[in-house]
Amino acid sequence: VYLHSARAIEEKAFSLKMLGDLYSADRNFVAAKDALLLSLAAYESINYKKLQAIYDILGRLYKYFDDYKHALQYQLLALKSAETNGDSTIQLGIINNTLGTIYKELGRKEVAVQYYKRALHTAIKYADTFAVALVVFNTSVCFDQFGGPEKALEFLKSLPKQYLNPAGPLEKAWIAVSFINAYFLIPERYSEAVKHSRLLANIVDHPDIPDEFRSVMYSTLASHFLRLKNFERTRYYLTKNIPYEKLPGSVKRMAAGARLWYMLD
Repeated sequence: VYLHSARAIEEKAFSLKMLGDLYSADRNFVAAKDALLLSLAAYESINYKKLQAIYDILGRLYKYFDDYKHALQYQLLALKSAETNGDSTIQLGIINNTLGTIYKELGRKEVAVQYYKRALHTAIKYADTFAVALVVFNTSVCFDQFGGPEKALEFLKSLPKQYLNPAGPLEKAWIAVSFINAYFLIPERYSEAVKHSRLLANIVDHPDIPDEFRSVMYSTLASHFLRLKNFERTRYYLTKNIPYEKLPGSVKRMAAGARLWYMLD
């Protein structure tokens, strides 16, 4: 009877997790959080051990809500669960990447870089070019902010060449943004950003780039053209960015966009 009951609870928990995943993919983050918390409670009631995936999703959801206390709590639980259960899959890289982002937002950039390095190791191990490009972008942002743009460029140029010139448009875009951001902080070398900005402008509207990432890319291009005093192109990319910066979880992007509009006007 107990085994039958436990199996039924596990099936319910799995169904709730799938529902949470669907809500999250649809960017209905409140409904996703509620479903995942119910799933977690059901799993915990039967002492289910492999909870790293659900902890990870909850951590990322709380990050979207700017609730870094709970985001960090769940991501650390995810890491502990992954390590306890011997999970060395790409899931481990996702967890470390999210931890890096949380620590970056909390101002602990040195700690963030250590988690990003672990995430990059996993991404390269599995030859996951998207994961590599995303972690590279996150790491370069950290270096820009606490180690200096020269440190960011040193990191970027130390990467294997295949990851600096990836095939996919999304991966290409992340690498381009990483270089543009670093050169932006070195005025005397900013001319070196031009080739990367041209590449980004050519691919930013590619259908394979998810909407959730476009705001960062449009803002990067707007900042680039503002630096060049090309106000027409600046306004063009800021206007294109309006619907994307208003997506759920985009409060900081909206603030960045408002700042660029102010500088333009």
